[in-house]
Amino acid sequence: MDAQSVQKRSCNWLPVLHRLGEVAQVQMVDEQDAFSKGTIIKYYPRQGFGLLENVRGEHISFSLAELDVVGPKDKKSLKRGLRVGYDVGWTSKGLHVSKLKIY
Repeated sequence: MDAQSVQKRSCNWLPVLHRLGEVAQVQMVDEQDAFSKGTIIKYYPRQGFGLLENVRGEHISFSLAELDVVGPKDKKSLKRGLRVGYDVGWTSKGLHVSKLKIY
């Protein structure tokens, strides 16, 4: 492929169409809530656990079996790099995330 055969295209900022004539609905999630904020830095879906980092750089683990996901998104939406809100609780193994909200 040479440089002359490549055409420059402008960015397309429109929602992805599900069906012809139907526009995808985008769910907005408010980040101005009482949850502490963090980012998922490790996530192992087959093992059912992960690790998030809060704004102070502390690492807190979570287990899918003990996790309550609130908001419009569910556990299937979890992946590395997501911004999340969370609430923590003490277990026999120490501090763990008990509630999670995906932004």
